[in-house]
Amino acid sequence: LQRSTHLSKLAADIQSSHSSADKPATRFAALEMAIRIATESGHIAQTASLIDEFALQFAIDDLDYGVAAASAWSEPYTHPPNQAAPEGQAKELLNFIAALKDRATAEQRETDLATLEQLRRQITKANVLPELAVKTRPARTVAGFDRDKAEGHQKAWAEYLGIPVSFQDDLGILFKLIPPGEFTMGSPPLEQDRDHNGHHESAHRVAITTPFYLGTYEVTQEQYESQMSHNPSYFSQKGAGSHYVTGRDTAQFPVENVSWSDADLFCRRRRDKELVTYRLPTEAEWEYARRAGTEGAYGETDHAGRLRDSAWFGDNSNGRKLNSQRIWDRDKDSTAYFKSLLGFGCRPHAVGALQPNAWGIYDMPGNVFEWCHDWYAEYDPTPGISNDPRGPDNGDLRVLRGGCAFNYPSQVRSASRSSDAPETRYLSLGFRVVRTIPEAGKP
Repeated sequence: LQRSTHLSKLAADIQSSHSSADKPATRFAALEMAIRIATESGHIAQTASLIDEFALQFAIDDLDYGVAAASAWSEPYTHPPNQAAPEGQAKELLNFIAALKDRATAEQRETDLATLEQLRRQITKANVLPELAVKTRPARTVAGFDRDKAEGHQKAWAEYLGIPVSFQDDLGILFKLIPPGEFTMGSPPLEQDRDHNGHHESAHRVAITTPFYLGTYEVTQEQYESQMSHNPSYFSQKGAGSHYVTGRDTAQFPVENVSWSDADLFCRRRRDKELVTYRLPTEAEWEYARRAGTEGAYGETDHAGRLRDSAWFGDNSNGRKLNSQRIWDRDKDSTAYFKSLLGFGCRPHAVGALQPNAWGIYDMPGNVFEWCHDWYAEYDPTPGISNDPRGPDNGDLRVLRGGCAFNYPSQVRSASRSSDAPETRYLSLGFRVVRTIPEAGKP
């Protein structure tokens, strides 16, 4: 937004500083750059505002440049033609484009695009603009697809939105595009390894209606310290558990010992820096991204045997092979169990060391628990599909998902839920972030 706004001011300066012979082409070049930046950033409203500001000015003296500028907000677009459009059609197109900034919903925009295409065709008949295709919104994904189809969904939505499937911000956080879709959240009563808390996992249909970027990895100690100027992690060279990681570089370990409030503050500081919304994922977004089209208890399987390939949990986080379920059955106490696993050398590991899921997201099961945006509550029993659920408006506990390096298998199932007070800090609590896609949905 800052870059496109700067270019819009540049175009205004060019208008007053260049000779009349240079004005049209030079002004259009500056406008084209501003529109391209705004479009690539997903700022449809900003793009329409730029056109509203400049294109109508062009139409006064340089009608052909005005028409071309009005079409430039949408890819693909072309340089202005030599012929001028009939004045009435040009102004109709310009006014319509300018009005797009007031259109709020995706459904309205789809209707607008269809109308815009008709106007373009009218002007094309006057040999002014080449035919411009309107992009078709990809279909919503429905759970039950494999890795190849997941990648295809990501590419289709990236092309439609004009954004990359993955990108890295200036802090080094890598993101993957998560397309919208529908899935069954929670677990059925007879799911493998469903434990005594299973009644909090009642299965229900959920739709994620807008695409979003999700951190490919959990936020690392290095990234957190760069943003927040300190590293609270227990498993770090200066942390209370430094003797567990002696001689190891923990920069790429997930940050832990952070509260929900710490994670939320990190997101707000990133938002202030990047001028785009960073936030914690909702619980529904988290499980949708975790499942990545799968419907089994552990993702692609109903059994925990293959979990060692994609998750650091009690069976493998000491670098060897344990039977954490047997240890739990022996200890029958969370404090004793935790001390047993810590004594065996279990701990978090550097992010991205195991296999990703079908979206290309790492470590969603295990390693560290991940804070979610929502207050904790039992799921809404209302039948039907719930669109973008965000939990209750208030509560005492915030949602934690994914399990950690000390959990036995059932606690790292896709549907497994945990919670804690928002100010709690503990050596197994971390997070990953969502970066919203401007104009693709509400923050």
